[in-house]
Amino acid sequence: MTGVLIMGAGSVGCFVGDLTQLAGVPVHFVGRPRVLAHLRKHGLRLTDQDGLDRHIPPLQLRLHEEPPAGQKPDLVLLCVKSGATAEAATALALTLPEHTAVVSLQNGIGNAVHARSVAPQLHWPKARSSMADDLGAGRTTEIDALCGEVVRLAKSLHRTAPLNARMQAPWKRSPNAAGLIRPAS
Repeated sequence: MTGVLIMGAGSVGCFVGDLTQLAGVPVHFVGRPRVLAHLRKHGLRLTDQDGLDRHIPPLQLRLHEEPPAGQKPDLVLLCVKSGATAEAATALALTLPEHTAVVSLQNGIGNAVHARSVAPQLHWPKARSSMADDLGAGRTTEIDALCGEVVRLAKSLHRTAPLNARMQAPWKRSPNAAGLIRPAS
């Protein structure tokens, strides 16, 4: 197989996989039975806030409950929830050839490191977050855009978001939070 294997056909996996398939790259989706049943019935619709609205019919989707045996994808995109990282990495390790490239597109910290510890025979390219890059370069981060937006939304609803406000406070005083976080040496 040439193409991409999406491990985790949820919101992120389906969005990235749909874009990839619409670009002409073969995509195999691995997901939970409930999600796959919906995709088998309705296909996959890709929409975005800019007005994109495309549909891949069910018969054009390659859907699997487990990574398909004997496949040699050019790339695997790990898109499962953090709690499913070890299970997914194990399934990939049992199915894919050694050194298959796997990139984590998961939320959270440490998922790729955890997956690599479970499946060291696969190739896990090192990646950094844009926030880590911003901190290292002394640039303004997205903390205010993320946590601050939650605080502003709560306020508009006459509510509070105390944890987000606490995370946002140092960044409001200093956009680069000088002294709070230093790049690794």
